[in-house]
Amino acid sequence: TYLEANAPSATETEGLLERFGAEYAALTFTMRKRIHEGGIYPQLAVLCREDFERSLSVSPVSHATDHTRAWGAIMLQIGNPHAALVLLEMTLDREDTRWGEAATLHQLGNVALATGEITRAVAYFEQALPILREVHDRAGEAATLHGLGSVALATGERTREVAYFEQALPIRREVHDRAGEAATLHGLGS
Repeated sequence: TYLEANAPSATETEGLLERFGAEYAALTFTMRKRIHEGGIYPQLAVLCREDFERSLSVSPVSHATDHTRAWGAIMLQIGNPHAALVLLEMTLDREDTRWGEAATLHQLGNVALATGEITRAVAYFEQALPILREVHDRAGEAATLHGLGSVALATGERTREVAYFEQALPIRREVHDRAGEAATLHGLGS
């Protein structure tokens, strides 16, 4: 790359690459939160994919698993569930917090649901749910209950679908997740 060919020293190159990784990690986290809004975020992910993926290898250690998990979620959002699966499985192997483990299991559930692997989706969501409750992540709990409701919707299990969505709805309201609340209400209306 240009940097590697023109940097005055190895130390300077290392420092620049670390800053590159940190900046792209911050951008990835922002994009992960906002990609569902549409606009420029999905196009940015596609156009800059090579840079985002390179940044994973130079991301500061303190952000590496969160960065990889966020990029995996983005890959699912832009229609690449197989890339998401690889990234999320890699992240799960490196998780060092209960919250991170639950967040990754939840995302793996989303990937499995998107690829029609219903049994795996249920298994991932059911593994994530008690951990999310343990770490008091109410938003994550609501999202996982919604995921289980979506699985039940996909399999035609109306009673289970309604039960999961009805559990998720008050939590969505409690944490002021208006978009999630709308999605859950839509699920109940399906």
